Amino acid sequence: MDNSKIDYTESALTLNPGGRYSMKIGAVNKAGAITAFETDGVIIDNSAPTIQSLKVGPLTGGHEVVMSGFVKQADTQGIQAAWSGVDSQSGISGYQVAVGTTSGGTETLIWTDYGMNTGAYIDGLTLALTSVYYVSVKVQNGAGMWSNVVTSTPVQIIGGSKKGVIIDGADGTENGIMGNDIDVTLDVTTVTIQFDGFTSDDQGIMGYEWAVGTSQGGEELQGFTKQGIVMKEETSIVGNGIGGSGTAQNILSLEPGMTYYTTVRAITNDGSVIQAESDGVLVDRTPPTISFESLSGHAASDTNITEGGTQYQTTSTIYGQWSFNDTETAIERAWLSVSTYPGADDISPRSEVNVSALGEGNLPLGAITPQTNGKPNILNLWVQNSVGLMSTASSAAVVIDTTPPDIGIVTCPTFVSAYGQVKCTWTGFVDKQSGIVKYVVTMGSSEGSHDMFNGQEVDGVTDTFNFNNVSQFMVQDQPYYVTVTAVNYVAMETYSFSDPIRIDTTPPSYGKVIDLYTTYRVDAANATKTVQMNTKICNSDSDCDALDAICTETFSTVSVTWQPFTDQESGIAGYEMAVGITPGGAQIQAFTAVPALALYYTIGGLSMSGNTIIYVSIKGINGAGLSSITSSDGVYLSYVSQGLSPLESIGVMDTLEEGSAVDVQLQDSTNTYRARWDVSGDPCPAVNYKWKVQRLDGLVVADWKDMDLLTEGMVDGLSLLNGELYYSLVKVTTAIGYSYFLRSDGVTIQQNALLPGRVFDGDMTGYDLNVLSSQSIVFANWEGFGLPSDTIAQVDILTGKAGIQIDQADLEAQPLDQKIVKYEVALGTDRRFAKTRDDTVPFTDVGLNKSVIFFDLHLTPGAGRYYFSVRAYSSSYSMVEVSSNGFYVGFDGGVTAGTINMESILSDGTYVDVQFSGFESKIEILMYYVAMSNNTDAMGTSCTHYVDGGDTTNEEKMKMFTEYNLTNIKTDTYIKMENLNLTAGQKYYVFVMGVDRSGECNMTYHEFTIDNSPPLTGRMKTGPYFDMPISYTSDSSSLYVYWENYTDSESDIKSYQVSLWRNSSCNVGSTQNVEVDWISLDSNFTDYTFVDLDLQNDMPYKVKLRVTNKAGHFIEDQSNSVFYDGSQPTAGRVVAGLDYRNDQVWFSSSLHVSGIFLHMASPTVVTCPSNPVSLVSGTNWKTVVQTGMEDPSGEKWNLEYRDQNVGNHITEDEIWIKLARDVKKEQLFTGGYYRPADFNGGGEYQISIQAASGEGHAVTEVMLWEGPVDGIATYNHYRESDWTQEVCSCCFITPIPENCTACNCTKYLSDKFGNENVTAPPTMSTTTMVMTTTQPYEIVQTVKTDDEDVVYNITNTVNTTVTEQVPVDTSTSPARPSCGIQIVAGTSPYLVSWCRLYNDSLTPLYTDDDLDFDPSAGFHNYKIVVDYEKYDQIEKTWCLKVYVDGSMFSKICGIPEFSSDTKLLLHVFNKNNYVPPITDLFDVFSTRASFRNMIMPPSSNTMCRYGGPFYGGVIPIDRYEAGIGSEQLMTDVVSYQEVLDPCIPCYSPCAPYTCETTCNPTEQKLLNFTLTDLSLPAKREENTTGQLVNTSISYFLTAEASSSVFYIDDTLPWFDLDQMTPMYIDIKQGELTPVSFQSSNSTIKAFWRCIDEESQIVENWWSIGSSVGGDDLQPWTSVGEDQIASNNSFGGVLQNNKTYYVSVRCKNGAGLEAIHTDGTGGAAGIGIAMLIAGAVMGFILTRFYHVKWRRNNPGLINDMEDNNRY
Repeated sequence: MDNSKIDYTESALTLNPGGRYSMKIGAVNKAGAITAFETDGVIIDNSAPTIQSLKVGPLTGGHEVVMSGFVKQADTQGIQAAWSGVDSQSGISGYQVAVGTTSGGTETLIWTDYGMNTGAYIDGLTLALTSVYYVSVKVQNGAGMWSNVVTSTPVQIIGGSKKGVIIDGADGTENGIMGNDIDVTLDVTTVTIQFDGFTSDDQGIMGYEWAVGTSQGGEELQGFTKQGIVMKEETSIVGNGIGGSGTAQNILSLEPGMTYYTTVRAITNDGSVIQAESDGVLVDRTPPTISFESLSGHAASDTNITEGGTQYQTTSTIYGQWSFNDTETAIERAWLSVSTYPGADDISPRSEVNVSALGEGNLPLGAITPQTNGKPNILNLWVQNSVGLMSTASSAAVVIDTTPPDIGIVTCPTFVSAYGQVKCTWTGFVDKQSGIVKYVVTMGSSEGSHDMFNGQEVDGVTDTFNFNNVSQFMVQDQPYYVTVTAVNYVAMETYSFSDPIRIDTTPPSYGKVIDLYTTYRVDAANATKTVQMNTKICNSDSDCDALDAICTETFSTVSVTWQPFTDQESGIAGYEMAVGITPGGAQIQAFTAVPALALYYTIGGLSMSGNTIIYVSIKGINGAGLSSITSSDGVYLSYVSQGLSPLESIGVMDTLEEGSAVDVQLQDSTNTYRARWDVSGDPCPAVNYKWKVQRLDGLVVADWKDMDLLTEGMVDGLSLLNGELYYSLVKVTTAIGYSYFLRSDGVTIQQNALLPGRVFDGDMTGYDLNVLSSQSIVFANWEGFGLPSDTIAQVDILTGKAGIQIDQADLEAQPLDQKIVKYEVALGTDRRFAKTRDDTVPFTDVGLNKSVIFFDLHLTPGAGRYYFSVRAYSSSYSMVEVSSNGFYVGFDGGVTAGTINMESILSDGTYVDVQFSGFESKIEILMYYVAMSNNTDAMGTSCTHYVDGGDTTNEEKMKMFTEYNLTNIKTDTYIKMENLNLTAGQKYYVFVMGVDRSGECNMTYHEFTIDNSPPLTGRMKTGPYFDMPISYTSDSSSLYVYWENYTDSESDIKSYQVSLWRNSSCNVGSTQNVEVDWISLDSNFTDYTFVDLDLQNDMPYKVKLRVTNKAGHFIEDQSNSVFYDGSQPTAGRVVAGLDYRNDQVWFSSSLHVSGIFLHMASPTVVTCPSNPVSLVSGTNWKTVVQTGMEDPSGEKWNLEYRDQNVGNHITEDEIWIKLARDVKKEQLFTGGYYRPADFNGGGEYQISIQAASGEGHAVTEVMLWEGPVDGIATYNHYRESDWTQEVCSCCFITPIPENCTACNCTKYLSDKFGNENVTAPPTMSTTTMVMTTTQPYEIVQTVKTDDEDVVYNITNTVNTTVTEQVPVDTSTSPARPSCGIQIVAGTSPYLVSWCRLYNDSLTPLYTDDDLDFDPSAGFHNYKIVVDYEKYDQIEKTWCLKVYVDGSMFSKICGIPEFSSDTKLLLHVFNKNNYVPPITDLFDVFSTRASFRNMIMPPSSNTMCRYGGPFYGGVIPIDRYEAGIGSEQLMTDVVSYQEVLDPCIPCYSPCAPYTCETTCNPTEQKLLNFTLTDLSLPAKREENTTGQLVNTSISYFLTAEASSSVFYIDDTLPWFDLDQMTPMYIDIKQGELTPVSFQSSNSTIKAFWRCIDEESQIVENWWSIGSSVGGDDLQPWTSVGEDQIASNNSFGGVLQNNKTYYVSVRCKNGAGLEAIHTDGTGGAAGIGIAMLIAGAVMGFILTRFYHVKWRRNNPGLINDMEDNNRY
């Protein structure tokens, strides 16, 4: 076309009516570049629109009110009309309306344009009474065509009605007049209004109705009702009806802070309504607030200037500023006082202050004279609003201090030691005004200096300070001083110094410590010596040694003296004394201070008994705290001198040998006597012994002899008489001079010879062997020494051995001098000579033993003969020596026992075959003996007792060998024992004895059992449990079998054999085929696994087991049928407690815990009915139409939601949402699609999505939204990016700016593009630019042009006239509770899961995770699950879980709890409000997302909605087990135990093995269980903060799925009676003031404090009665979690001077309840009436008494007013 052409017409087209056609225009410049533009299209419409309806007059329910063919109205200035038109092609472009006095006429109003309005009040008319008018309407479509004119029902103008005036409140009603309208009220129980001026001249008013709501015309609180209306009497009424004035009142429950509007409508006789509304009344129960803005120069932001705070200052002035605020009503009055404590007026009386228009006030500088004596100055404010509510507040205390603290005294040690601590204290620092805030402590070499310690601050309550590590830097003889500076709260200081401090590095020097005697000693002959002996103090060493005590007779007291300690530097500060059992020890008495000047001291009250020696230690301490310790040399305790038993035995012993300590009674020597004595058992040492020997008849054999300190003596050359007794006397003198005598028990002279005995070679007692087999070990035994020969009996046996037997009864008659006291034994080669009797082993003392074994010998075998010699010693010490007959050696080992070759289990008890072998001896086996017994008595004995020549009789043998007596079978090694009758199960023993030619024998035995019966049957399993009718295996290639309790009590099990068999079908009588043949196993097997199998579905298998015992008997057993099932059961939800919808977190018992779960009987039905919802034909889906998003941040989104951006594909039940660039504005078009989310206690939402592409600029979102549908907003997520993308972005600017210094551009560009030759462009100088921030909205105004009102940008005002400027709404909407998933495609696709709370009260939560697929390339399945986790009985933590293609993708907890108003929204938006630029009009940005397969949560009455059921894979679940763990899926607390056996449905051909025909396969059934006999501790001690704390223990119910956590709370709730006394509130004295008496006779209000620190309180009840615990006034009533309740229904019920009682009950989360029955009560009508009779009663009854009381008692009532009590 010609480039000058500006239009184009295409003709000869055939266009379809209703179709939209657009045209593209391309402009080509001379360079060949083209720019394209597409028109927005035109719709073809060649048909006229039509008017669907036209209605006039006051519409009732949308309908005209037609009477006698007319619509009647009283309005003479306009007509109300409503109309609608339709055009299905081009739509409606506008309406025109006309009014005339004829049908279709325009006499009253010509055709007037009403735009797109479909209804209007046609005003500006002048309508005559009784005249008739017609309204006509026509409509124009988008193609400019007009419809036919439609005319309304005729409108007749009749006499008018007039709405009246309504005022809130009862003002003036007492005088019968309408008073003033109130805007605010305190009353929360009553609504009162007055109305006046309603008229209806033509129809008359027949009645009134009124309503109360929270909006004008609303009925939210009270619907329209006639109740409570009282008409005022009127004498002149226009029209045929009632008057137009009256009052209305009703009892309603009003909420504080709400404004309530009243609507009154008068109903005329023709049914018309005349309606008027009040301007509303605000319920104000909130008193004003008081804020202190400043106080004496301190601002509220700087410090705490409110009550409880304290300010200190030196200036004697006080001033302040404050502000009042009441958001509901106006501030009327305020008062101020100044006092020394809050609320008082002892400094400045309470007086009224001005309140500015802004609610501010101040106390000017100098307005009052404050206290300056340290007392607080507190500002007290009272404020009252227009409804009489008052508040009070007090400021911080201002303390004025003009003086420094008083001077104190500093006390420090005079001397300190090296590395010691300098501890100083101070007193007397006092500041009576502001107090002392801190002390500063320093130390230096002069007063006030700090060269040793620079200083440290300590708080003002400290009075001690320790200088650590300063003494190591102190110099000897240099004085040091500590300075303490006291600082008060106004920074005034006072200081004081300590006395000089010096260092002493050496401990004291010490002298001797002397133990003093504790008794007074007397020398009768020498008084001077007596004084010297009892002296307490000594100086020289010799004097001190003379006083040293060796022993003491007291066990509770010690006395010591010591030489004075010395210290030349710091002197001796004191002494300490300790008592112990070692030098320096303090085991008896710890170091205890003694008087400072003492040089001797006595300590009593000790417990020294049981000790030997006591040491006293003295510690001397110098002025620097260094000490030295020295101890006494010890003092012995004397026991005997006090008549006490010595610590060990003391006594005199008669002895026979020098050095012997053995006391003897007999001796044969007549010329020598010996004795020994021992008195060491008494610790006090002896200083002298004297010894005397005497005969029993008193004859002195040896007179007293001074033995000095010898402890034994011997007298010889005596002529002692045989048979006489001689004894010793010993006189002992101890170190304390105490003497005592000891006597021996004596020794008798006996000269009778000791009788010899017999000595036997070998180890057989009483038998002599001629040959001993071993060359290294030999034995001997002996008997008969000291016995006469007739007590010894000789025995001979066939083997040639001889022995003796002793008659033990003769031993009792043995004479005393024949009693043996010891034996000595020797081994020699010749018994004839003394030297050869012990040349092999010398004589060895063996005590009283009568046998001996000599080891490790090297004896010569063969011809060498050896002899044992025994020496016996009698009690008289006579001796006899006897030798044995001698023996040979050389046959080591003797007879070696063989082995009996026979079975351990025999199957026949009538005979036994015995065969043996292996008996060996170096000198040939002579014969064998065999026997059988049912006992083992012969075991461990020597066979020599039983073989020929033994000492066992035949009768004894028959008792020992019960089944077959001992039989000599010569040299045979086999015998068959027949004619037996052995019992099955009984153990028997075969004995075989072999004897060699030396008489040596040995024996062996064999144990066997008779078993003539097969094994007992046990049980076997091929599944998890025994006794299952059928079992299953999940592995087709293997099968495990386990067996137990197959036993055989007689012979035990020898072997097992297993095989596997398959039935041909599940039918009865089907054949069995072997799959795996018999496999043999040892008896220690209890299980076996068949491998390399190919098990088939629906095919029964059986395992057969063959069990054989050791006697060869066997049995066969087979398992139950086994089926192969490769599927796994699916775990459902386990809930603690018995409410499936609500987990129980706390249990009251530690003995039993219950749970519940959902069970699905059949594995083949749907586990939870899904709720698929059609995206195309679903009735609840709607589209979003809005501009932008209501972003809480205020950001303006360049986005417009339109219907046309949502489309569908009906056949696939799929919708799509298109995001496209607007070519006219800088914005994008999109669509949104939403419906109710059906949220009820959580929800699960599934959908398949093909996300929008858009190179990362498009976000496809599924969102749960709880907010207005016309204010949708999402979470604007910004993904963290590479910081270099921002820091180094300036590198791409050419030239690079000078301020681009944070990045090495050359390196960055080289790394980015992989080219080392890339260099950064040169830098340039930059000018500083002032950046401005564009607001998130445009300031617009309405301008008037010639054609229409157009909204323009404020800057676009050329050739326009500003007619009106509308303020822009710059407010932002709060964030709404919402959650969603955002899918972003592109090169790095990712998914954002997010949630936010209302008004973003917490930071929004989100997770940002990469996707490993392109979400825009195809459909993927997404699932959103919202449910909760519960950690206590009250609080729930809600969580969002997101699944992608069946796998969990993310989880967020702490999300909002959604309500049932939540919507589910699908939409697409531009990420981060990004608008892609238009670079090609033929290729603008456009993308879309597709959605299909929407599945909503199941219906709310479907249990599986709240958690899935347990169900089998291919087969049903047939058993449930449960346990308890400390973590989820653990059973470490209570192991798994069976809890339920559900029914099995008949679901397959093989099901009849176990199924129940009554079991419903499709039923989902809730099953509950209880674990009993538990012992679950409720708490345990944990160290979490450095101290042990009792914490509740977490538990989880586990059944292959775990419940939420639960705890044990076995403690009852408790009532805090301190806070509940009293527990009543008189509403007439205040809403929160506890009282014991009340004045209200209509309301009882109470509060309580029930506490449970573990499971919390979940519900409260209260009751009211006229007696303690009664409920005759109000039964138990729940108030939920509230612990305050009120009942105002007792008007006329409560009686004066009568007491009523409240009882309360509370329940904790574990279900335990506690009851408090109040015994105090609240007395209605008493209150202060007991003090001032009639006062409160007057308030309750009538106004008359109120006035009367004020007149008679004005002072008291004024006081009550001031305290806001009435």
